[in-house]
Amino acid sequence: MKQSQIETAGLQYTISTPKAPKVILVILTITLSVLTLIPLGVTFFVLTYGNGPHIGVFLSFFFCWGAAFYLLRLAL
Repeated sequence: MKQSQIETAGLQYTISTPKAPKVILVILTITLSVLTLIPLGVTFFVLTYGNGPHIGVFLSFFFCWGAAFYLLRLAL
């Protein structure tokens, strides 16, 4: 695997690293999609069965979309 390279130009530093393999990016994208859809599915089933929204729905949005945002940052 290639090493990261650091270039300097005056007071500016540029760090370049090799791109991640396509397999890793595909796995991250699939996980990102699943984590995005889980809270929507939970909300649908909770509201379908007649239960009102509760704190668990909001926590699922917070944790799943937080993890999905982190994986999106890694993939890009």
